[in-house]
This record gives sequence, structure tokens and C-alpha cells, in this order.
Amino acid sequence: MNTILENPIGIGLFGAVITGLLVVVAKQLGDRRAIYAAIATAVATLILCIFSVSLVSEREKLIRTIYEVADAVRANDHNRALSYMHPNATPATQRAKSEISRFKFDEAKVTSIKSVVINDSTQPPMATTEFIATMKVTGDQSYYGMKGGGARLLIVTWVKQGDRWLIHDYEHRDVREGLMK
Repeated sequence: MNTILENPIGIGLFGAVITGLLVVVAKQLGDRRAIYAAIATAVATLILCIFSVSLVSEREKLIRTIYEVADAVRANDHNRALSYMHPNATPATQRAKSEISRFKFDEAKVTSIKSVVINDSTQPPMATTEFIATMKVTGDQSYYGMKGGGARLLIVTWVKQGDRWLIHDYEHRDVREGLMK
């Protein structure tokens, strides 16, 4: 779920509408209090927009991490991609860790983020993301039956370690499941 503070454009538009309405009221009624309210609303909107741009939520950090992993995979920078794996990752994730070097990625990109759910009540914090990624793969493709790549729905469990989100578990499914959400 997005919070209002993650959306400076929404804040700006909402503030502009309220400010505009207060200006119209001030002109119609000739009331100085409405002008003062319009000025206060405009200043508050500006402050909230600046705060929104400077504030980076955990959700935004996690989304940025998803794109960083995709960039590392696309660049075939296996060491950088593997640096996003949690040391206590599940066996499936550990297997992927040992096999990633068998593939050369010609393309890897996130096309749609379907959900980001962060659970701050666990220690350390955990999160689950669902997103659609596309890839083109060469190398030992036959191992997974990957004939050049395609699109998949990825469901990734993350664990926060320090200031970083690391992959703890993942699974991939037919992309049609993600398109139905």
C-alpha cells in the first residue's frame, strides 16, 4: 500500500486544488481569512512535497532493490546479483545462487510490480513482493527448459539485514497468474 507521503505529485495536486478553492472562496466572500488559509495551505503543500521527496520509505527502498537486482542480472554481474542473497537463504535460493553462473542474461527487467507487503513486526523485518520480470537467457538453458527466456511472475521473500533488503526465498510461476491480479 502506498502512503500519501510516498507520492509528491498527489500531495501537490491535492494542495493545489484546496488552495485554489480557498482563493475562489476568498474572492467570492472577500474574506481575508480564506486568503490566509490559502497561503497556509500552499506553504504546507510545499513543505510536504519537499518532505515527500526527501523521505525514502522501506517500501521505496525495497522497490529500488528489486530494480538493482534486475540491473545486476542484466549486466551478468553475478557477484553483485549474489550480494542480494541472504546468507541464510532457503535451499531453493541457495541452489539458484550456485547455478546463476550457468546463464548469460541478454535481458532482465521488471515490467510490473504487483505487490509489496512489509512485515515490520518480525525481527528482523521481512517482506514479500510479487512482480513480473522478463528475461532472455543463453547458456545452459536446457537445464531448466528455458528456451531463450520469457516472462515470469516472481514471488520473493526478503529479510532486512542492516539497511539492506536481501532475498531469503523466491519462487516463480506462470506469468498469467500475475496478469490476473
